[in-house]
Amino acid sequence: MQRSHRFRTRLTVRPRPTYSGSEYEKKQPFDVITDSGLFHVFDDEERPVYVNSLRSALRPGGMHYLMCFSDRQPGDLGPRRVSQAELRAAFVDGWSIRSIDPAKFAVTIDDNGAQAWLARIERL
Repeated sequence: MQRSHRFRTRLTVRPRPTYSGSEYEKKQPFDVITDSGLFHVFDDEERPVYVNSLRSALRPGGMHYLMCFSDRQPGDLGPRRVSQAELRAAFVDGWSIRSIDPAKFAVTIDDNGAQAWLARIERL
């Protein structure tokens, strides 16, 4: 993503190894959590577990940036497609979806990329 201007901020980065669905240090929740290509691998029954794990790891007011394969992608080759409605249904209680925008994943099998959704979701 290209930006025409720079952002200046005072940001403290606390790198900690974490894994989806695992226990982590709960004393200091994250301010920001990113997901680039993980959400769409969970089936309908696993998604609430994923969202609850995020809720536990992200401080209130923290932001979750999620990029997943979109149902706008033609064909059936590749991972499960996700609709905006599925994203909205997964992040209902305790979340505010700030935006869901069209995006593209860079992929090796198609120079045009793969259709994706980029969601900005705030934990309430």
